[in-house]
Amino acid sequence: MDSFLRLNSIVLSTLLISACGSGSDTVENAPATGDFDISGAFIEESTVTVIPNMTDTDGLTNASYLYTWYADSTVVESNTSNAITLTTGQIGKAIRFEVSFSDDRGHSESFTSESNTVVMIANRAASGSFTITGDFIEESTVTVIPNMTDTDG
Repeated sequence: MDSFLRLNSIVLSTLLISACGSGSDTVENAPATGDFDISGAFIEESTVTVIPNMTDTDGLTNASYLYTWYADSTVVESNTSNAITLTTGQIGKAIRFEVSFSDDRGHSESFTSESNTVVMIANRAASGSFTITGDFIEESTVTVIPNMTDTDG
């Protein structure tokens, strides 16, 4: 009888393990797919906003997206949102972003955008005046001192 109980105990344990799984809850990741809607222009002083269009069979109900923006290969500090306002200092630089998130099964995912180069707003006219000293007569020195400002530098 004792061996019968041991055998039943082993069979019952085996059935419970089969029914509950192996104890390991590793599920292979089904990678997310999709792209991004980008609104705005890559022009200085403009804001560019990114909206992800992702699908993931593992689920994205609870996903929160973390953005990392780059100007050339340098991280744009203090900006983890889906929008960036481009500065004069970024003119000529390649701007790209990486978006990271975890799907509903906890798998880490990330996507990197293509680069876009920031261009300058159309040239803005310089403004100011000149200070002229001296007389416009023969053998005299005339000095012209510009007092100009130009937002383009």
